[in-house]
Amino acid sequence: MTTKIILAASMVAVFAVSMFGAAFASGHLAVVDSSVSKQGVYTTTVTVSADIPTDTDENFGYAWFTDKGVLVATSHPVAVDSVGQKEAGDFHTHLVQLEATGDCTSGLAVGSLTKHQIGRVSVDGSVLTINNIPPGQTGGISEGALAFTLSLENDRVCVNPVV
Repeated sequence: MTTKIILAASMVAVFAVSMFGAAFASGHLAVVDSSVSKQGVYTTTVTVSADIPTDTDENFGYAWFTDKGVLVATSHPVAVDSVGQKEAGDFHTHLVQLEATGDCTSGLAVGSLTKHQIGRVSVDGSVLTINNIPPGQTGGISEGALAFTLSLENDRVCVNPVV
């Protein structure tokens, strides 16, 4: 119970800092705008200040808090870890459960994640959209998106919010 409270407080703090810190991020990790709409299914959109690279060696993505975890659209060139992901580096989605940990500099690690695609990701310039997100898989979705990078520290996949 205490771990869940600490994790929730950590995520709220990260989200609050990210809202104020977006001005310091640059390029495809600087969130300019985001939205969530629902017409039977959800659609999420994030707009950043530069084109989103679709062929890169970077490990990064965008996240929305949901009632059932954190919905992420991510790209990482080293692994195919989602059903429906054609090749490493393709944008794909997961519903992630974060874990507070001292193993990561950021204090956040991937605790668990879904292996199936939630919705369909598309990238058009500086806009990433996830369409056809079933409400039953995510519950409600928060309006604000944030960017993150991924790193491997102490054998953990660490989530580093961009602020």
